[in-house]
Amino acid sequence: MAFTSIEISIIVFAIVYLLSFLVALFLVLRRKDTHPLAKAAFLIAYLGLVPALNYVTAPLAILLGRSAQKDIKEHPRPGNSLAVAAVYIGAVVLAVSIIGGIVFYLRSVKMFI
Repeated sequence: MAFTSIEISIIVFAIVYLLSFLVALFLVLRRKDTHPLAKAAFLIAYLGLVPALNYVTAPLAILLGRSAQKDIKEHPRPGNSLAVAAVYIGAVVLAVSIIGGIVFYLRSVKMFI
């Protein structure tokens, strides 16, 4: 069975994304003293890059990241940079998803008019 170039690019993207997620998982989880909410927020923000999950994971990453930032401010411990990264990644993914959804909707409505 021969694959088209689009199918091959999707397969390569999926493999690269999976490998990069495993590397991020390893790098984040290997430090034991980092705030657990910051770790969770960063990994959920990273999962937000998957198109099917972005509307759920992006707001969750923002909320968890902000919660981790507040907790780290009250009780200092490592992990603030992960929390900040989670908030920024979640915000960018959510904004791009909403804009993409609006553009897709407008193009599909224009197609049927």
